[in-house]
Amino acid sequence: MRRWIVITCLCALGAGCGSENNENGTPNNGSNNANNENNAADMGANNENNATDMGGDDAGNNGNPVVLPTWDELGDGWNEVYPGGDTACALGQEWNFYVWKGDPTKLTIHYFGGGGCWNEATCSGDVYTDELDSLRAQFDAGERPGIFDMENADNPIADWTQIAVPYGTGDVHWGDNIAEYGVGTVIYHKGGVNAQTVLDFADREMPDVTDVFVQGCSAGAYGAVMWAPHFMNRYQNATHTLFADSGAGVITDDFFQNSFGNWNAEPVFPAFIDDLDPAQIDITALTMVDLYGAIGAAF
Repeated sequence: MRRWIVITCLCALGAGCGSENNENGTPNNGSNNANNENNAADMGANNENNATDMGGDDAGNNGNPVVLPTWDELGDGWNEVYPGGDTACALGQEWNFYVWKGDPTKLTIHYFGGGGCWNEATCSGDVYTDELDSLRAQFDAGERPGIFDMENADNPIADWTQIAVPYGTGDVHWGDNIAEYGVGTVIYHKGGVNAQTVLDFADREMPDVTDVFVQGCSAGAYGAVMWAPHFMNRYQNATHTLFADSGAGVITDDFFQNSFGNWNAEPVFPAFIDDLDPAQIDITALTMVDLYGAIGAAF
């Protein structure tokens, strides 16, 4: 059994906290839930940052179940999946992910970037992407090149099943909270909830995976790092590759303390790794080096 972990660090989180036009296009507020030629599977803590915690693990639960398509329900091309449930973008809009149906034994997951937000200054400013309209338009128009061009014979993962995980929550794919920053700025930090639906879909519909390639860029790099061990734990006999581009981990000493309470990041931590189990350690005291090191050592 082989596991490879490759982390490429090109820039800091702070340097990647703008709207990532090369990944998500030009951001604007709102969501139109675009559905056209894609196969649309519409299945359906107060702290020093002045954030009002509006709920914990079940924050904003609307009582609707998450509904995911079966493998046989997926069509050709990019399938646009709206899982519903408690998933959301930053302003409460609907969130979706994409699935390209390929070899059911080869799975690659890409976590998109788009800045970050964790206090009144960052969540009220234009330093993160809070919508998916521009990304949806690119998928609808078939304008995602490189590894997303699954019909390009030169694409090394052209025959794989690929899941594209959009962002739009300001919490590097880790959060499960609704927070109010100052007056009137309410942010749905539901990146962890959103990402969990992707893991659940793969777990249920792809039981025989032998190769897993987890990837992400900038804010998505941190999503890839956090969610890779969950895929490693699920597919223990598979070969795993992690590529976290631009997740250098250059942050302030108190970044975790300032952000984790607002994001409610604790539920996404891989508790099956002792050094990252919130029941055994204070996760706010961790550094990014601690996080990367513990995951690497465990696998």
